[in-house]
Amino acid sequence: EKLPFKPNTFDLIMSSMHLHWINDLPGMLNQIRTILKPDGVFIATLFGGSTLKELRYSFYLAEQERRGGVAPHTSPLVHPSDVAGLSQAAGFALPAVDV
Repeated sequence: EKLPFKPNTFDLIMSSMHLHWINDLPGMLNQIRTILKPDGVFIATLFGGSTLKELRYSFYLAEQERRGGVAPHTSPLVHPSDVAGLSQAAGFALPAVDV
């Protein structure tokens, strides 16, 4: 999960429905900030928080009933409140999160 771009390459980076698959989200945000030019813009959409909670709950109930235990079937999702903190930690100047 390493971006193949030089620092200060892009004015704008957009990511639509990709970041929830990243194993090292803080590291990826650092890479994105590094390849942005000064005052560049990063816009992203991703699943977060309680997305798919009904599906997760259904998996847990069915598996508990049939196998006597549960295993995760969906990726862990970041909570919106954590995204702002991760963005600030990565060095983004004006992080904004909209739910």
